[in-house]
Amino acid sequence: MHKHLGVNRLFQLNAVNHLFTKVGDSSIFEYVGQVQAQLPESEGPIRVLWNVVNTQVYDYPDEVQSDAGQTFFEGATTQVLVNKYERNTEARKACIAHYGGPTCQICDFNFFDKYGSEGEGLIHVHHLKPLASIGETYQVNPTEDLIPVCPNCHAMLHRKNPPYLPKEIGAMLLKTCLDN
Repeated sequence: MHKHLGVNRLFQLNAVNHLFTKVGDSSIFEYVGQVQAQLPESEGPIRVLWNVVNTQVYDYPDEVQSDAGQTFFEGATTQVLVNKYERNTEARKACIAHYGGPTCQICDFNFFDKYGSEGEGLIHVHHLKPLASIGETYQVNPTEDLIPVCPNCHAMLHRKNPPYLPKEIGAMLLKTCLDN
């Protein structure tokens, strides 16, 4: 096996990994699916043949899929390498101030109104153009590039890639209210 412990984990028996690829200079990664690796051909650089075992996209990629009737286990530790994009605290504050406070601009939810002082100031700020798609440092405009949204609406915005527009999520809410 390989000298690097993280690489060895990729090849453990029945290890299922999530594979993302990108083509050329694109900054966008595409989800291929869950894969299992065949044994590597050499020590380094290693060449791996991946067997795709599932192409379904899960809402919660850290969940382990299993068959009904099995014993269930959770809590295994996996080391993950991700890109973290810096956000500017002052831009966040300016965005919230511009919109009149920490109220969701899609559904009008305000944590303070529902939970009192424990919810004061709590709100997500959504980037209308995803930082990952920009791929570099840029000058953010807090009133044009950002919008305060509650965690539920934020999760709904990101249910597809590229994300829904806030007005699309608002239309879904309106349709649901009219249908009920």
